[in-house]
Formats: sequence, C-alpha cells, structure tokens
Amino acid sequence: MTIVCGGTCGNGQPQTLEPRQSTTRESRDWSQEEMGAASGIHWTYIGQVERGDRNLMLQSIQKISRAFKVKISVLFEGID
Repeated sequence: MTIVCGGTCGNGQPQTLEPRQSTTRESRDWSQEEMGAASGIHWTYIGQVERGDRNLMLQSIQKISRAFKVKISVLFEGID
C-alpha cells in the first residue's frame, strides 16, 4: 500500500509514505474493509488514500501503525 502524504511534506517535494512490504495491507491479505476494521478507519477513506485522493492525518497514521503493530517511524523509513 502506498500512502500519499498529499501535496508536499515539509520539504516542498511530493512524498509518499510506503510501509515496509511486511506491513502492507496486501501482504497481510487484508481487504480495504479488513484494514478499516483493524485500524478503525473507514474502508472508503483507505481506498481514497491509496488512490491519492485524500491525505492522511497524523491520527490516521497512528491508527494504521497500531493495526500493523509497528511503530509510526517504521512507516516513514526511507523518506527524506
């Protein structure tokens, strides 16, 4: 799953938030509905984020990290 940090993320350049392969929704065989249930985020919002139609709020990033059972910092690895 690629999570778009909309527009720019602090440095003026578009960025994406790409969780490690082992923490992606697909690697867990989760549907968007299952991801929503695990994270407490509505599945349509997850779909919108994956398509780049919506931006993630910090609260949503926190919920995703809890669903994946990883620290938030893991979700940001590799982003300058």
